[in-house]
Amino acid sequence: MMTLIGALLGILGLLLGFILLTDGRYFGKRLMYWLYDRFGPAIFRAYPESERWQKLAKALSLRGDETLLDVGTATGEFPLT
Repeated sequence: MMTLIGALLGILGLLLGFILLTDGRYFGKRLMYWLYDRFGPAIFRAYPESERWQKLAKALSLRGDETLLDVGTATGEFPLT
């Protein structure tokens, strides 16, 4: 009985690992959305990157009248900075 439970937990762990590593690309998208909504804001708030974004903006020599397209920058900190 314990061997069966251990095997099932192992398979579940491998499945969860696969979903996380592939970002839910093949299945598990709703799980990824739930994880991101639940833990994403706390993780991104813990590591503010405003200074890095400001340095990047200066290196790009932005004038301020450009249009930004925010694709996949998580919390949108770059365009907001």
